[in-house]
Amino acid sequence: MPNSENVVGIDIEQFVLDPFASGVQRVLQYLAKEWPADLPARFVIPRSDHYKLLTPEQAYTLISIPFDSGITGLDLGKAVTEHVHQLETETCSETQLMNMFTTWFLPEVTYEPSVLRRFEEFQQRVPTAMIGYDVLPMTHPGNYMFTPGTLANVSEFFRLVASTDTLICISDYAKDSIMETLRRDPDKRTTVAHPGGDHIPIHMKKPKSSTTTSYLRLGTIEARKAPLEILEEFKRALTGNPDLDIELHFVGKPASVDIYLNDAIERAIARELPIRWTQGATDAQVMQIIEESDFFLSYGTEGYGIPVLESIRMGTPVIFDGIQPAAELMQGCGGLRRELSQAFTISESIGLIPLEPSNVPRWGEFVQQVADATR
Repeated sequence: MPNSENVVGIDIEQFVLDPFASGVQRVLQYLAKEWPADLPARFVIPRSDHYKLLTPEQAYTLISIPFDSGITGLDLGKAVTEHVHQLETETCSETQLMNMFTTWFLPEVTYEPSVLRRFEEFQQRVPTAMIGYDVLPMTHPGNYMFTPGTLANVSEFFRLVASTDTLICISDYAKDSIMETLRRDPDKRTTVAHPGGDHIPIHMKKPKSSTTTSYLRLGTIEARKAPLEILEEFKRALTGNPDLDIELHFVGKPASVDIYLNDAIERAIARELPIRWTQGATDAQVMQIIEESDFFLSYGTEGYGIPVLESIRMGTPVIFDGIQPAAELMQGCGGLRRELSQAFTISESIGLIPLEPSNVPRWGEFVQQVADATR
């Protein structure tokens, strides 16, 4: 452990328990990659009788496994666990852990009792910090299916969001909804830092070989992201103009709660409408699909929306409406706010939406703001 006045402990047990290359875990990955050298930190993982203390470099390699390895499902969990097992790192006991950090930082949403208990213990000893992503499980509970018996842990997590000494929110929307819904004390330190999109290199799109205008809707099928509304407006556009040469491509996992959404998409495909649904795509496949699409659709409610930034870096403009913090940041630079009823009538606008991919938020700036808030 470095001999320094300030050392931040960053709890990543949740990642090890459930690695799956989510947007939240992209945040973890770049926290490790970009963590400033002038603020010593260790990424902490509990083992059966000790804790492993990873350097930012070691944590970056570990957290990159779901994004870079191509491994999925149960094999991904095994790969991460095996990597942790083989890591040669500093270790400590629980007693030592409780006395070596000047700030305790929880960067990922978690309902794991051990993580929550550990955070509470540190709250009694040192300043604590968390990242505030959203309160959607509280404001949109119908989109979430919690394992029976875990609701108390969900409530405990959001209680800690409300009570932590420092909260770094990923958007103004996240901050406002947390302050209002959780009634966080306005005197507590609450800041905003926007996650980046520059992990995707700026991409020059290839010339189109097709006259069909392709619209992409990316992400797990969830009611709050308006997949049914997108589907219905697409069908309505075709009915109103049979000569309209458009297609709609859903990419993402089926709904696990609102399964009627899955049925609606499958019925539309069965009718031989120009609709596709790709499930289980790798990161590389997703990037290729974005590159091949003319427009990226982002409707409904998002806590932030990193895929919006990725799309703009890939050269594909974003049509959006609703609560879309990342898209709002990029309005006029690759983002176009348009009511859903008008989304499928703008094929003539291809190439006319200004794209400025260099304007997406940068990870280095985000991590620096997070680190400064934990000092």
